Amino acid sequence: MDSSIVRIDGSVGEGGGQILRTAMMLSTLTGRGIVMDNIRTKRPNPGLRPQHLAALKVFAIVTSGQLAGAEVGSTAVRFIPGDSKSGEVTVDVGTAGSITLILSALVPALSLTGRDMTIRIRGGTDTKWSPTLDYFHEVAGPLFRSFGVNFSLHEIRRGYYPAGGGEVLIEVHHGSTVNPLNCVRRGSVNVMVKSVCSNLPKHVAERQARSAERLLEGHGIKVTKSSAVEEPAISPGSAICVYAEGVDRPVFIGGDAVGERGVKAEEVGEKSAHHFLSCYESGAALDVHCADMAVPLMCLARGESEIGFTEMTGHIESNIYVTELFFGKRFVREKDGGIEVLRTITSSL
Repeated sequence: MDSSIVRIDGSVGEGGGQILRTAMMLSTLTGRGIVMDNIRTKRPNPGLRPQHLAALKVFAIVTSGQLAGAEVGSTAVRFIPGDSKSGEVTVDVGTAGSITLILSALVPALSLTGRDMTIRIRGGTDTKWSPTLDYFHEVAGPLFRSFGVNFSLHEIRRGYYPAGGGEVLIEVHHGSTVNPLNCVRRGSVNVMVKSVCSNLPKHVAERQARSAERLLEGHGIKVTKSSAVEEPAISPGSAICVYAEGVDRPVFIGGDAVGERGVKAEEVGEKSAHHFLSCYESGAALDVHCADMAVPLMCLARGESEIGFTEMTGHIESNIYVTELFFGKRFVREKDGGIEVLRTITSSL
């Protein structure tokens, strides 16, 4: 087998779709092919599910790559990235595909390999078990830009589970040298709330926002800005995101939730606020989802990085594992006053 191929055990860490998306991102960034086996073998329904298959196919289309083993139920895949040209691409990930999960891996991969590309992507913008569109825009987006990832996002239409039908236009521009990130503890912040509903009375979004604000205020947190809006979609749905903007230093923390049939708007708002508080009250500068996304980029930075977050999750462990397969031993873990600290020990290539 070609020595440039990276072999990956897909069962390490959380053993789900995250390790696959990160591997595809790093494959695209380094130009090295991957072979991954044991994909989701620990799960009740092992192998690729439609949402994972959608992400694989998007990478293959956008990078003009070679893909084998891409079928539902497959526990092994092979991917060889191509040398795609800049341009425009339209992809439809279907009702099962989360747009934000795909973009969290695809956008850095394209920007940091010097591609200028416009991607029109259709699927779910606000679905369970994935970042909402507002979280991606307001929390993950600033994190990526701090590393030097250059892109803009234009929302066309929301897409909720199970109908999907959302549409987003992403303009990815070639990034600069990857910047190191040193961000362990948060400083002063402004706290924002953005609540949205579609094909539902506006009071649904308003009730979500009010309940989140009440819970935050009960913990001594004053909300600086709050909005409740109606936005177009092909089916009913709602979502809310609570997030922070740093006043004196960078911070990347947020909490989100999506509406569900039979669940009161107030419960949805409170859920997002609880997610936000779990990180805010720890004093960490990153929530666990941003820490997860930061791991591979830390090893690409020209200089050492150090981040602080609330707890080590299976997703973060998976990303450390796959990142070190590409770049060698790079991370040191330690505790600092209840905060997990992760730092790189050498500069990247």
